[in-house]
Parts: sequence; structure tokens; C-alpha cells
Amino acid sequence: MAIRVQNQSTKPIQLQRGVRQGDVISPKLFTAALEDVFKLLDWKGYGININGEYITHLRFADDIVLMAESLEDLSTMLNDLNSVSQRIGLKMNMDKTKIMFNVHVTPMPIVVGNTKLEVVDEYVYLGQIVRLGKSNFDREVNRRIQLG
Repeated sequence: MAIRVQNQSTKPIQLQRGVRQGDVISPKLFTAALEDVFKLLDWKGYGININGEYITHLRFADDIVLMAESLEDLSTMLNDLNSVSQRIGLKMNMDKTKIMFNVHVTPMPIVVGNTKLEVVDEYVYLGQIVRLGKSNFDREVNRRIQLG
């Protein structure tokens, strides 16, 4: 590896180890690498349609939520994300990767690589429990009705 500043490169540098977890630069490096992953993904036509715009994912640091309209789309997106991540040296933590369905989809497992992902009724995203149950669905329907 070499460092480039104003079109001048340093002599090659031999990297011995990575950045320690908890180091102040660690989140910035991860975010930069993850940005490259998402730039390489071709997810046109995937995601959920909100006011004419397709939303494929939410992400904050290393917390990512993928959204899809079908099981097939979600499976494709997860496997694409896993493949592209591996190409640049990142690895998805399959123990922390979960699947959740709304009331309109019959829950079925999805396999990423060789790992069958766990189906859950709720998960924690950015410190909040996310749950898609009848009470949450009714609340969301009422909110949308009030918006007109």
C-alpha cells in the first residue's frame, strides 16, 4: 500500500495489522469501505416504493436494514451484499443477520452463502426495538389515513 497526497505517492508501506476495534478512526474507515460496497451494488428496481422512490436500505455505521417487496428480491440483495462485501475484504456477521417479515408475507428462511438466516418477530435497530405486529400495523394505517 502507498499513500497519495497531491499526486505524489509514498514508498510502499507493508501493513502488519488492522485498526483496533474502538479506535476513533475505525468507524470512519468502515463507513468509507461500506460506501464502496453500496456503490458496486446494482439494486435498481429492488426495495420498497415510497412516494415513487425505491428505498433499498437504511444504514447507520454498521447497522443496516435491507427492504424488499419479495422473498426473492431480499434473497438476491442479501447474497449480493455478502458477495460484494467479501470482494473488498468485509465479512457479514451471519449470527447478527436476521430476517423479519410483515403480515403480508409468509415467513420463510433465506440462505446467504451456506448460512440459513434466523427469522425473528422483532429486532433492535439503533437501540430501538422494531416489531411488525398487528398493533404497530394498525397504528401505521391510522397515521397514514390522518395524513390524507
